[in-house]
Amino acid sequence: KELILEEVTALSDKLRQQAMDGRQDTLGLAQKVNVFQSKIKDVTRRMMATVSELSMYQATAMKLTAQKEDLEGALEGAMNNADEGLPPTEDAEMDFQRSIAIEQQKASDRSAAQLRREEEAILASDATRTTAEPRVN
Repeated sequence: KELILEEVTALSDKLRQQAMDGRQDTLGLAQKVNVFQSKIKDVTRRMMATVSELSMYQATAMKLTAQKEDLEGALEGAMNNADEGLPPTEDAEMDFQRSIAIEQQKASDRSAAQLRREEEAILASDATRTTAEPRVN
C-alpha cells in the first residue's frame, strides 16, 4: 500500500508541478495577449481618426472641384458673351451703370463744393451780399 501511495503521491506531485508550470505559462500568455489587444485597439483608433480626416479632405476636395467647374462654366459663358458684344454677366451692366452714376455724383459733389468755397470766399471779403436785381445802366 505504501508503494502505491508513494507512486500516487509522486504522480500527483508531478501533475501539480505541471499544473503550476502551465499556470505560469498561461499567465504570461494572457499578459502578452492583453498587451497585443491594447496595441490593436490603439492602432485601430488612430486608423479610424486618419480615415475620418481623410474623409473630410475628400469632401473638401469634391466641393472645391464642383466650385472650380462652376467658375469655369461662368468664365466660358462670360467670354462667349464678350465675344458677341454683350455684357459678360447679367450683373456686369448694372454694376457698370452704377459705377458711372457714382462717378457722376462725385463730380457733381466736387463742383458743388467748389461753388460753395467760391461763395464763402466772396462772403468773407468786404463785398456785401444782396438779393436785389442788378440795374441796367
